[in-house]
Amino acid sequence: MGVLGHLCAIFIPVLGGMAITGSSVKTICIILPIIAVLRGIFHLLEQNRNHYLAFKLLALIRDKVFGALRKLAPAKLEGRDKGNLIAILTADIELLEVFYAHTISPIFIAIFVSIIMTAFIGSFHPALGALALTAYMVVGIVVPVVASKMSKKYGEGFREEFGNLDAFVLDSLRGVKESIQYGTGEKRLKEICEYSDSLSEKEKKLKGAGGTSVAVTSGIMLVFDVLMVLIAAMLLDKGVIDGRSAVVSVIALMSSFGPVIALANLGTGLQNTIAAGNRVLDILDEEPVICEVKNKKDIVFNGADCEDVQFSYDNECILKNEGKHYDVCVAIGPMIMMKFVCLLTKKLGIHTIVSMNPIMVDGTGMCGACRLQVGDEIKFACVDGPEFDGHLVDFDQAMKRSQMYKTQEGRALLKLQEGDTHHGGCGQCGGDK
Repeated sequence: MGVLGHLCAIFIPVLGGMAITGSSVKTICIILPIIAVLRGIFHLLEQNRNHYLAFKLLALIRDKVFGALRKLAPAKLEGRDKGNLIAILTADIELLEVFYAHTISPIFIAIFVSIIMTAFIGSFHPALGALALTAYMVVGIVVPVVASKMSKKYGEGFREEFGNLDAFVLDSLRGVKESIQYGTGEKRLKEICEYSDSLSEKEKKLKGAGGTSVAVTSGIMLVFDVLMVLIAAMLLDKGVIDGRSAVVSVIALMSSFGPVIALANLGTGLQNTIAAGNRVLDILDEEPVICEVKNKKDIVFNGADCEDVQFSYDNECILKNEGKHYDVCVAIGPMIMMKFVCLLTKKLGIHTIVSMNPIMVDGTGMCGACRLQVGDEIKFACVDGPEFDGHLVDFDQAMKRSQMYKTQEGRALLKLQEGDTHHGGCGQCGGDK
């Protein structure tokens, strides 16, 4: 369909040249509208088939990529930049549509149209056909190869910078609360702007290379057009060809560069797509840390018991089970750690003391950050602790409350819900009683 569509477009001016040089104007006036309509129909069918094939292939690629991600996740993906990964799954895969819809078929169209037009122009004189073939090969092969080598680093750099910007923006969104809390919003915004400027600079270089390629292509086409005019005029002067053949051969060459121009533009325009394809292939080729186990018996986990446990640092034994009985355990650290220490020691019947200093802020109990439930009582780590019986501390409530306390809205809600017991230590509101 693409070949027929381009031939219709080429022969519209060619038929016009034939009419000028003495062919039947009436017949040509009948043929021209038909060819023009057919050009539109063939072009529509070509695009329809190209994109249908492209979307089918993209669906298969996405299925392959997500299948690979399922095997890699979560162990292998945890260390990846999430923004970069999102860029691969969205923009990079979508760029492959350019390759399948606008690269494969144009190559074959350019080959067949060039062969047909070389034969058509060569029918007037072999020298004219040889010149046309040379022009098609230079514009369709030499120019894109040279342009590709010159712009390769720009395309790869652009995709890499694009992924880095996505990763940085995603990290900034995930840490927006911390940025507000510590007043680093302006710094983060400045860094995003720097990433954007760097990406724009690489895109500018890539487009500059594309513009240079277009200018060179246009110049080469002009040179071959002039050569065709000169050779046709020389052959006409010697009486080898007639005036009609000279005019039609010149018009045929000038109007038939369309398919090879599409190939010339691939040199720089395709660098983005090639870089994106390489990033997608890296995902498909990556080996999972743990192989998937299929068709095996399911394992039901009901808990674990530890016996004769010892802890060592290098070759030095730090803690060894020597049959001793422990009366008390002291846990100091993150609340989630202290929670699970208390769950274990409660099972073992070991009295446990925990230090709740992770939730302390002002050291006086007045801000309300250190409020916690200890058994049936409300306590404040700053004034009542920070050490408490770990088996009585409600760690789940303390951790949830600590997260709420990070935002102004959360603090306001806690103050509303807790009333006079929201803080303690000031001696006036009753919160210390």
